[in-house]
Amino acid sequence: MIGKRYTFLVFSRHGDHRVKTFTSTKIMIVFLLLTATGLVLFSGFTFSKYLKAKSSLTELHRLSDENARQKKELAELTQKVSNFSQQLLQLKEFNQQIRTTATQVKKDQRPAGGQGGSDANVFASNYPLIQQHELLIRKLNKDLDSFQLEAALEKQTQDELQRFLLKQKSVLASTPSIWPTRGWVSSGFGYRRSPFTGAVEFHHGLDIVNDRGSSVVATADGVITSVRHEGSFGLLMTVNHGYGLTTRYAHLSASLKEPGDKVARGEKIAQVGSTGRSTGPHLHYEVIINGIPVNPDRYIMD
Repeated sequence: MIGKRYTFLVFSRHGDHRVKTFTSTKIMIVFLLLTATGLVLFSGFTFSKYLKAKSSLTELHRLSDENARQKKELAELTQKVSNFSQQLLQLKEFNQQIRTTATQVKKDQRPAGGQGGSDANVFASNYPLIQQHELLIRKLNKDLDSFQLEAALEKQTQDELQRFLLKQKSVLASTPSIWPTRGWVSSGFGYRRSPFTGAVEFHHGLDIVNDRGSSVVATADGVITSVRHEGSFGLLMTVNHGYGLTTRYAHLSASLKEPGDKVARGEKIAQVGSTGRSTGPHLHYEVIINGIPVNPDRYIMD
């Protein structure tokens, strides 16, 4: 049976009726079939390896691109964190300078913000490079958010300090603090005997003796609210300094300002006189807080 021979007839398709004859043994036919099957299987295996290698190469290119992208993003985030850190440091230094200048500002009672650190194993060398980059990027983003929040808080503190200082500056500029005219005090604030009747009366200001025509200055920044003759006060000028503070200047011989004029501390506003009920040239000076006369001595610093 093994030596049995087989004959194969092959007819031409060109219509010339030629026939080719092939004779082969069974062993040869089996050999050819096995060889063909082996070639098909080898080709399939080789093609599969080729596809796998191509896929691996594509993945390698993708990972390389991803690694390059993450390195770029990492560099940008690192630069941003560095910039924010520098800006925050400058902002803190500026705030400290403001606090040093503003001696009346209470010390910041806010407790120091909590701090934390990354896990010691977060960037362990056994992590894949891509994963290390992702973890580092997340950490930098978290640090960046923290810096932004801290910068916003510092900015808010700075704005509050600035508003406080501006208000303090305005309050100080509007607070009487100098002599309205140079001279000697003939009558102080409080009870006294009237120079006209001898009866005890309460004197609501200071009587400062000076020559007729001597300069009278505003004792703080403010606005002239009235200039008029008023009974025993004679020619009386009133200045509103804001914050409930008012000053009055009486017995004037002349006014150098009109209602509505803004005046600054030390600016000449009138002249000493003896108008109204007066025994001689002098300035009657009053400081009034929220409608209540107070001792002007407490508001003279020079």
